[in-house]
Amino acid sequence: MIETTAAHPSDDARSDIDASDGAGRLAGDAVALVAHWINVADADETRDERAVGNRLAGLIADPDGVAFTMRFVDRVARHRDDRAAAREL
Repeated sequence: MIETTAAHPSDDARSDIDASDGAGRLAGDAVALVAHWINVADADETRDERAVGNRLAGLIADPDGVAFTMRFVDRVARHRDDRAAAREL
């Protein structure tokens, strides 16, 4: 719990501090868990997976690449009709 510097903090102020401290701990725990997941995933990543990830990172680093990817997915990859997807491609 975070201590306040006021001589006699009200109960409302103290409960706000408790709630924000709890939220901060929860957020910190969530960040630590995600960091663990990323470390585990990185440790198991193959060279080919890393290469694909690097290509994807390069594609989305380019503003035109993001627009292209969204159009491609919407018009080609999601299509249920292979002929229509081929026409779009």
